[in-house]
Amino acid sequence: LGESMTSLGTTEDLAHALLGEASGSDQLVAMRALADLSEPELADRLSTAGLISTLAKSLAAHLKMLGEEKPVTGLDLHLKFIQTGNYNFELSYGDQSRFFSGLENRIGPPDPLVEQALVREHTEAADSNDEF
Repeated sequence: LGESMTSLGTTEDLAHALLGEASGSDQLVAMRALADLSEPELADRLSTAGLISTLAKSLAAHLKMLGEEKPVTGLDLHLKFIQTGNYNFELSYGDQSRFFSGLENRIGPPDPLVEQALVREHTEAADSNDEF
């Protein structure tokens, strides 16, 4: 949701509503001055600048576009994944017996001494010092 809100393009409107003419000059000083305002004073400043109607207009347009988009299919996601790199492969699933045999059949049973196993895996394994 945060990225969607950022894409509305209302950051400049918010800055102008809060900072007024100072939005183009020393913004840090202007932002620090906002700390002295009460919550109702901040709300009044946003309201007076018409920010609510600006946000509503922008949000309505974006929501309308979102509502008109066709649903993304698995093929769409696959094609996007393929376009991002050289990943020309296809995953396959095993049969039901492999699924029902569980992880223990594939990687072994868990160590019952969990804390010691955790320390060993993170500090003593061959890849313990690899950066990621």
